[in-house]
Amino acid sequence: MTFQYQVLANQLAHRIYQDELKPHQKLISLRDFARQHSISLSTAKSCYELLEARSARYLNGSIDLVYFDGQRYHIADYKSNYLGDDLADYRSDSIAQSMSLASYWLQAGLYLVALHRYLQVKMQDYQIEQHLGGATYLYLRGMNGEAEQGYYYWEPSVEFILRLDAILGYFAEDKIA
Repeated sequence: MTFQYQVLANQLAHRIYQDELKPHQKLISLRDFARQHSISLSTAKSCYELLEARSARYLNGSIDLVYFDGQRYHIADYKSNYLGDDLADYRSDSIAQSMSLASYWLQAGLYLVALHRYLQVKMQDYQIEQHLGGATYLYLRGMNGEAEQGYYYWEPSVEFILRLDAILGYFAEDKIA
């Protein structure tokens, strides 16, 4: 099995597999929809799930994949982090620890806010509870296409997303009819 096949055959969320996504179910490398912001440490601490963040002064990035599971939109981010030589080093508990050390929880939250804002503009009947999913972090070195490892799925609460959105500041909603 080639490396590319191993990666594409891995699960994203809710039994959705990357190699089964149709073109209309995904956006690849969606640039952050949010503007760049400067977040003070005291502001970041006020949002309870952002306590792991070390630095968030300047934001710039891109979402690797936005995908639709038939009901909700999710993001996926590919990581090449080295966690060890064995596939067992890429279990969900190890990935969660790696995500904390690298502040990927904050990154996932920001990407989900960007997706939330994008969907607000693009979908006439958008409801965050109904349409916004979570974040899948895909650790490429731990993916083999067979075992349920090498990835971590996180779905923060709606309250968290809305609170982080408010911290980031003003966003004009000009919905497309």
